[in-house]
Amino acid sequence: RHSRIGKKSCGGFHCYNNDRTHAEIVEGVRKHYFGEFILASDLMVFNVTKTDLKARMTLVDENAYPASNVERVPPPPGAKEKLMKMSPWLAQSRVLPPAS
Repeated sequence: RHSRIGKKSCGGFHCYNNDRTHAEIVEGVRKHYFGEFILASDLMVFNVTKTDLKARMTLVDENAYPASNVERVPPPPGAKEKLMKMSPWLAQSRVLPPAS
């Protein structure tokens, strides 16, 4: 998937971004888009404003444990379906390659 911020930046996410696929993905994007392009990795965060797109890696404490004193409550009915639906903002910002 791809998102455009204004007309200057593009971010690629939800893809297999590794040593074997990176060059092919970038080559495919460059066939259609020549501006700034950031290809996301796991745990990468995009900070998006009206004028800028910045990418940074999340800081994670690998030794963190879940709190034992928190009561676990099941989600309300319909919560999972609501989370699974793509937001209108994301759906409108999708850029799909031309049909071949």
